[in-house]
Amino acid sequence: MLITTRQAALLLHVKEGELIFELERTGRFKGHRINMFDNRKGRTRKFSYEDVMAVKRKLHSDKEVKGY
Repeated sequence: MLITTRQAALLLHVKEGELIFELERTGRFKGHRINMFDNRKGRTRKFSYEDVMAVKRKLHSDKEVKGY
């Protein structure tokens, strides 16, 4: 299932611009790879829901390990 940039940002608890800036600059978000499907014709970016949730779980487990 594909989700929009706004939905991905909400799931990751970040601003939409921050998410796009990091992905376009480094290809990663906080050190984790998220595949972005870019539709140039419609100018919408889509993300795999499964990829976003996997990154969310990794970020959450990283916080638990570091004690945040």
